Amino acid sequence: MTLVDLPQPTSLCRKYPVTIAGVSDACVYTRISSDPNADTDEGGLGVARQEQDCRALAKRLGWTVADVYSDNDISAYNGKRRPGFEAMLDAVKRGQYDVLVCWHPDRLYRSMKDLEHVIEVCDAAGVPIRTVNGGDLDLSNATGKMLARILGSVNRQESEHKAERQRCANVQRAEAGSWWSSHRVFGYTLDGRIDPREAKAYRAAAAAILTGRSLSSIMREWNDKAILTAVGKPWQMFPLKRVLMNPRHAGLRVYKGEVVGPGAWRAIIDPDTHAALVAVLSDPTRGRNVGWERKFLGSFRYLCGRCGAPMQHYTNTGYSRYRCSQSAHLSRTQRS
Repeated sequence: MTLVDLPQPTSLCRKYPVTIAGVSDACVYTRISSDPNADTDEGGLGVARQEQDCRALAKRLGWTVADVYSDNDISAYNGKRRPGFEAMLDAVKRGQYDVLVCWHPDRLYRSMKDLEHVIEVCDAAGVPIRTVNGGDLDLSNATGKMLARILGSVNRQESEHKAERQRCANVQRAEAGSWWSSHRVFGYTLDGRIDPREAKAYRAAAAAILTGRSLSSIMREWNDKAILTAVGKPWQMFPLKRVLMNPRHAGLRVYKGEVVGPGAWRAIIDPDTHAALVAVLSDPTRGRNVGWERKFLGSFRYLCGRCGAPMQHYTNTGYSRYRCSQSAHLSRTQRS
């Protein structure tokens, strides 16, 4: 048999396709965990820079970037659904690409669950993974999979260590009485300075409640005067009651639902007035009690059984409802 007669290799004889310059189709995946400008005109610059580097790598290797999948301002550590990630793996399953390009392996996965999903899909489709700053992931053999899993364990440890540092920082802030909030609190600016108009309304409402005025009348007055919630919505009874009972307005620092000491910011009312206000609003003869702590803990923690998106809490008159945040195809309702 001559050399010419020897059988030529085909795509069935190799685990991964041979990438020929200008022929192989690549998909690019980008992700950033926290984008402070996600809701502004400058949002997405982090993932845009990743995409730029990935395209440059593909160009050097002679690949054509067919599609770019992105998840901006979404963590891969907390298990939150990543639409771009899922869509990309579905396309890989269908055989649309020859190679997957990302900026670093930790942009692709941070949990071992996601890693096993990537291994399952890319190994079956024969799609290698190339990264700009993290080397190549060869999932065609046991050694390559082992190295990917080791790298995944390292990434997971880094995420958990970061979470530990964050918890320690939270405790230190609480012990020092420092102002901190992930959202604006009624009566204050985001950085803890008093909002004069809202603080004046708060003091007047507290004094009125202590003299026997109803909470519903305060709610109607504030809505009529366009004194809205911190997110710009009209007041309802329960949110108003929780705000009036919040220890933060008395200059008290709270950590995990417990008052831990005085805060290092200006109080709107004094602690004695706050204690009297809480006592009045907690009186069972005034109606159903509510606390100032977060009540509906399942919001954005429960996941939709159909699409995997987070479930969001909504309150209607007399009802408490969790429904899918992405679609109206699933909801669960009970009396609140």
